[in-house]
Amino acid sequence: MNFARCKSLVLISALSTALASPLSAQFSFNPKPAPEARWFAVTEFGAVLTLNRVEASSREQLLNWELGLMGNLNPKHSLGGTLYISYSKDAEVYAGPRLRYRYWLNPALSLDAGAGPIWRLNYLESGTWLSAQVGLNYRDLAHLFLELDFFEDTIASVGLKIGRLPGAILGAVAGGIAGIRFLISRLD
Repeated sequence: MNFARCKSLVLISALSTALASPLSAQFSFNPKPAPEARWFAVTEFGAVLTLNRVEASSREQLLNWELGLMGNLNPKHSLGGTLYISYSKDAEVYAGPRLRYRYWLNPALSLDAGAGPIWRLNYLESGTWLSAQVGLNYRDLAHLFLELDFFEDTIASVGLKIGRLPGAILGAVAGGIAGIRFLISRLD
């Protein structure tokens, strides 16, 4: 093997080693703080318990999903957006975009906050709600949260969401079941 070929192999090896690490650290399906990931997926599915019953509203959530992307601004702060979908006890579907913020307490534990408008999809004339949520998140496997929905009255809820791949799978299965129930409720 000649010297020029050997130099080329060493250069290619050095470049691929130097580039492979940053490129693989760019996106992670499993949320991680910087510098381990620059972007990560949010795939959360959860069950919700309404704390206060409001007579004028049927917005008593049973299930909710959040799907989106977040970017790490630095090792402590992440910012991103999600699509929020909620399913109520009366087979009503609510959805909207949500701005999300995450403060990493350590690589396993974070505080999350999010807010955004939501609309009742099966009756858009009902107006726009504002939904806000804060929570404590452990490895994106368990996320305990408090949610406040503002419209004519304030509705407070607590819940537990599951993230990562289990959250994505449960959300897809439950979403299919909820979708079928929603369609059946409209046929009656």
